[in-house]
Amino acid sequence: MRRHRAGWHRRCQLASFISCLLMPFSALMLLETGYGAAASVAAGAPTATATPLLMQPSSVGSSDTSTNGIAGSIPNLSPVPTADLGSPSCSLQLKSGIIQPEISGPFYGIFPSTIGLPSSSAGSNCNCTSSPLTLVWGKAEKVGNRSFYALRLDLTQPAPAPSAPRGQLSQLVIQMDPKFAARCYKVNRTVGRQPFKDKLFFRPTVPWSYRDPGGIPVKAFIGGVENAECNVTSGGMIFVDEEQFPFGVFHSTVCSCGAAPYGLRFGADITYKDITYHTFRLYNKPCDEGAVAMGANVCNTIRPVINKIAFRMDSDAAICYNQTGSMTFIENATNFRGARFWQDGTSMPGAWLPARVGITADGRHIELFIYGLKYSYTDGMFLLTKCGAMGSFSRVCRRTAEGLCLFAFVDTPGHRFATVCKAEGFG
Repeated sequence: MRRHRAGWHRRCQLASFISCLLMPFSALMLLETGYGAAASVAAGAPTATATPLLMQPSSVGSSDTSTNGIAGSIPNLSPVPTADLGSPSCSLQLKSGIIQPEISGPFYGIFPSTIGLPSSSAGSNCNCTSSPLTLVWGKAEKVGNRSFYALRLDLTQPAPAPSAPRGQLSQLVIQMDPKFAARCYKVNRTVGRQPFKDKLFFRPTVPWSYRDPGGIPVKAFIGGVENAECNVTSGGMIFVDEEQFPFGVFHSTVCSCGAAPYGLRFGADITYKDITYHTFRLYNKPCDEGAVAMGANVCNTIRPVINKIAFRMDSDAAICYNQTGSMTFIENATNFRGARFWQDGTSMPGAWLPARVGITADGRHIELFIYGLKYSYTDGMFLLTKCGAMGSFSRVCRRTAEGLCLFAFVDTPGHRFATVCKAEGFG
């Protein structure tokens, strides 16, 4: 499997790629760095959190293009192109009832993960070469006492008409490293779509005036896609969302989703031989190759053999897993005959996978885990038997409405680490 390459220019290229697909304007924009000095921002380049930006200027004063006011005092920022390191290959694939933009080439994985596309787009080419626009990042610039990244969108071919079959282009999505984004932009990782207010500005190339010397504010949102805030106590217990998850005593401080090479996305329910299943898939994502636990590289440990996946379930779901008359505690979890794997290209799912389920001592949630997994399992979909009493999996997984349906890759039997992430596919 190809490793993720984490260079700054390559990350910018990935952001440029998806921006080409979704961005309608060809003018200069300024993204505030969040730091006091321009030199500090280079290490925090965009990498891993999808940021949907609705490209509509704020309503207050956005239409004023007169020559009065401060237009003459704004520097003429001209981004300097970075080296073109090549564009990734992309295709839209329909898997488990959802469209996934699958990226290959010098990058791999699924990006962006927050957009919804019609099933009719399956098989379409989403390479940057099919876009009339390209994005160019510039050096950090200063306007007054604030520092900005400067980016420009240039036409590379005639733009499609608004009535074109593929529709009007309307969004820009940029990946950002969750660690740096949280520090720079005060990201609340427990919020799915957090307003990104007064941080992104549009600077027209015609004379204009506006009360903010940075430009016209652009409506934008930012939010953690996969990462969940976690901490490990001195006793080795991992806490996320004020609850212990996953169960166990761990022997390192590694608990972040950044150290996981895969994300997890739920798709449509399916029925096979009169049994209805929830489905989910693993997808490649960037991984912190520097994460080490007890001498083991965490990414390289999980990547070939995922071993164990744990889910945090709502306590109301006890009616789904109460197989022996009473719900057992997680310390003595009950065997669960309800998880399978259906490999791509095969006519039927495999045998039941080893799995167990139990409730926490405080009764706040149930933990279900699938264990004994022998390889990466990225070449198919997992099946979990559906509980008719609960309906969709979004009701089964705890705090899904708040964007906190949690799962974890768990190192067993040594408990060297766990990586806690937010599951996707419920939007």
